[in-house]
Amino acid sequence: MLQVKARMPKAKRPLTHLTFDKFSNLLERIVADPFSKLEGYIVNGNLVETKDINWLKCFLATRTTKNGLRSLVEGDSFRVHQKIYSSITNARKLSPGTSCNLCLTENLLYCPTKGLCSHFRNCKYHNSAQKQFRPCPSQICDAFWKEIGFFHRYGKPSWKNTKADQWCTNHWQVAKCFMPLDGYQDVSSFDDTDFNGIINFMINCTESQRSLSFNIANQPNALLEARNIVRSIRHSPDLMVTDDYLASFFSTLNLLLTDSKYLASDSSAKEAVIKLNQLEKDANRTPAEYVREYLQEVRETKKVITLELLQFCKATVKFHSSH
Repeated sequence: MLQVKARMPKAKRPLTHLTFDKFSNLLERIVADPFSKLEGYIVNGNLVETKDINWLKCFLATRTTKNGLRSLVEGDSFRVHQKIYSSITNARKLSPGTSCNLCLTENLLYCPTKGLCSHFRNCKYHNSAQKQFRPCPSQICDAFWKEIGFFHRYGKPSWKNTKADQWCTNHWQVAKCFMPLDGYQDVSSFDDTDFNGIINFMINCTESQRSLSFNIANQPNALLEARNIVRSIRHSPDLMVTDDYLASFFSTLNLLLTDSKYLASDSSAKEAVIKLNQLEKDANRTPAEYVREYLQEVRETKKVITLELLQFCKATVKFHSSH
């Protein structure tokens, strides 16, 4: 049934007359200029209410925590890349700097590969002559493929995320093999990658164990707890976060950022802990100010709109039926 509302003057008509699909498209169009029409709606109180402050704090705390993990993740991902590359060049007695950029990821995977592609006669992954399975002409990329599998805690790299023609020169293309199966094909750096991708790299890449005081294989642990509590916020249907849950959320993230092996003495992590403490105790800012802070970061990093913001808008705006 269509929702009936009183007519409003055209100049003051709120954003809520849109369906969610149309609103999503609007966000994607104007995100390149966050301080345009969208900010006006937020600042004027059309999208958020005071009750949403706790959820917004969790939202911003997640991004702060990700930034606090930068040094650890960049270091671990670079190190695992160098270990793989060095082991290959040494084993095959290749000259330093030898590389290959001729292989697509599809070339290195048999057809069919479980969980990735279907029967070879109707495969949507190996769907051209250039993408058929073949050995690497330099004998490098197929060895990279094998080594990446060895470093994956569960032996199941996310091949769909990565571009094998960059494995020799780009450590982040290797790092993406340890992230979730979907959503990371187009990211190219730490900054482009969301918290879920970062935390899953730490869980799935065995090299990360060197930087943490606890055994990642033992459950529960600080990594898994951080992933789970952030996941619960990301998938919250109503964005209602109690004060008790907010305290637990911040405590969980602080526990990870203060791990004694590396993070407790890392400048990025220490700065993140300070920001988390300030954010948790801040009771003066309005919801609009929290959202504006997010939009400022979008503009500065030139990133596309995230699913989290879409989720927030979907839950807080009273959209009309599209039927």
